[in-house]
Amino acid sequence: MKHAANPEPVFDTLLAYQRSAALAGAIELDLFTAIGAGARRPAELARRLEATERGVRSLCDYLVTLDFLTKSGEDYGLTPVSATFLDRESPRCIASISSFLNSPGLARAFEDVAACVRRGGTVMGERGTSAPETPVWVE
Repeated sequence: MKHAANPEPVFDTLLAYQRSAALAGAIELDLFTAIGAGARRPAELARRLEATERGVRSLCDYLVTLDFLTKSGEDYGLTPVSATFLDRESPRCIASISSFLNSPGLARAFEDVAACVRRGGTVMGERGTSAPETPVWVE
């Protein structure tokens, strides 16, 4: 019996930039740390993050769909993953890696993969991010 093809991996991969951008934005705002410190509702979070309540609610709701936050009524909470790795008060926090992995310099290497394949190198030149003293590695 043949199985029907599922386009889910195609959509998941093509939309991955949205998930990455949302997570990086939440890290930059210190959203997870604010929730870990007790701010649970959009109005509280908006004040603490110096953002709009509507923007906070939209971001939090999206992060719920990605399993980085929980939601009960109007209250948001941390998942075990976000509490462990994204709350800056956690000794196992790895949130700072976001600025490196989402840096414009590193992201630029993936702007036009087809062109890289055609020319046999990165869009950043022959050595890309492996050149000595490349700023992305220094930081």
